[in-house]
Amino acid sequence: MTYEVRGLSGTFAFLSALALLGLFHLSGEKRLALSRLLNFRPTMEVHLVALKNRAGPEEPLHWLLYIGETMSKGQIYNAVGSSRDYKFESRKAKDILDDSDYATSVQICSISKEAHSKLVDTLADVQIRNFDPEYNCQAWIWLASRELVDLGYVEIEKVTKILENFPKKVKDIQ
Repeated sequence: MTYEVRGLSGTFAFLSALALLGLFHLSGEKRLALSRLLNFRPTMEVHLVALKNRAGPEEPLHWLLYIGETMSKGQIYNAVGSSRDYKFESRKAKDILDDSDYATSVQICSISKEAHSKLVDTLADVQIRNFDPEYNCQAWIWLASRELVDLGYVEIEKVTKILENFPKKVKDIQ
């Protein structure tokens, strides 16, 4: 007879089932492993991505947030447009790593699938500052990252360090 508990099989699964029923005691690493399995929630990764959509080394990189289960299945969130005419954009993305303009990326945090729709609503509400001539997609990312902090997905120190060290111009990645 084979017992299966969330993908586990064999003796450990059987003992885990008994432990859940209170008929057997697990301790140490096995108890921790069982606890992690039972509390597992599918997650999505939040990445900061830079695209080199312009040729000149002094040109700014386009920054966006990429949220997905993998780097080949996700959604792009960013501010698009030009000076004084930016707007929020949300769109499905193909494999971001295959994009010819892809420059670099870094994972900021992970969120549960359940939190994704709330985060999207929050990102859609990030202020677009078309009145500011210095405003661009990188400024939007700073504001959006603050929302990630406010929602408790990432610590302010971590996201600040990521943003301060992330390449800003094409020449920064060459």
